[in-house]
Amino acid sequence: MADLSEIEMRILSEMEEGYQDFPMLIYKTTERSGNLEEVAAVQDAVRTLIRRGLVVLEMSSLATGGRSVSQDEAERVINEIVTHLTFLPDTKVWADRRSAVGPPYFQIPVPEMELTEAGEKEAERILEERGMWWWHAKRA
Repeated sequence: MADLSEIEMRILSEMEEGYQDFPMLIYKTTERSGNLEEVAAVQDAVRTLIRRGLVVLEMSSLATGGRSVSQDEAERVINEIVTHLTFLPDTKVWADRRSAVGPPYFQIPVPEMELTEAGEKEAERILEERGMWWWHAKRA
């Protein structure tokens, strides 16, 4: 599949290992500066990957398990994710505050992304072409 952006390719390659939550995608695919522009870049990329049928989104919690959502609901969730995120500068991690509510913890559904069959094929192609974590050299 042509014309994927750098961040879209990073996301697909990271997701090849399995589902990912939004904060982990930010952590694994950006410079981890705490800048909201990084969040926006991942939001844009995830929206595009969902529209292209490479990624699906579900809302997941320990209490309810996973629940698939429509493309329209997925877009709404991705648009609103920034209102739930906080940056932890000591660890350079974005956290979804909904996961910290409790005890019991992890009761509020949070978005998780998973590759579709087409997304898996594209992730494999990218990894064969570029290798794992090709962008990490850019962090140094």
